[in-house]
Amino acid sequence: MKVRALFVALCLAVLTACAAPAPAESPTTDAPDPVGAYEAMVSWLYHFDPGLNGHIFAIDASGTGLTDPQRLVAALEADPRYVQHEFVSATRAELQDRGLIHQDELWFEGGFLIEFSDPSIEAEKVTVKADKWASGTGAVYVTLTAHWDGAYWVVDPPTSIGMA
Repeated sequence: MKVRALFVALCLAVLTACAAPAPAESPTTDAPDPVGAYEAMVSWLYHFDPGLNGHIFAIDASGTGLTDPQRLVAALEADPRYVQHEFVSATRAELQDRGLIHQDELWFEGGFLIEFSDPSIEAEKVTVKADKWASGTGAVYVTLTAHWDGAYWVVDPPTSIGMA
């Protein structure tokens, strides 16, 4: 257990020090576009525990609080950092209905799911609960906050992380 806690602390330190902030979608507007905040948070989740990443990149943007959550999905699909993945925009239940998540064995065959819930969107700060899930024994649960630094959305180091 101490080894896992040390691993998580090390991963946080490396990600905090090395992660480049994702550029905002609309840097010329008075209020930054919160889609950029979610892009930065997805990047943080993607790089945290990369062993969970599979070929199928599923995103459930319905819990983001965005007026048009599909804009986030479209931005991620267009991002060259994720070209190796097949994107699926779906909820966990929809993925189960499609047979991609095996409910009995609790695993996502060949993929991973990023979900958001309980968003708080302010002018220059977005806070949300985020899950990165690949199986019942491969998941990350975290509350993330991204703030606008005047040019980019920057993900703050999380105060706590749950892992399965």
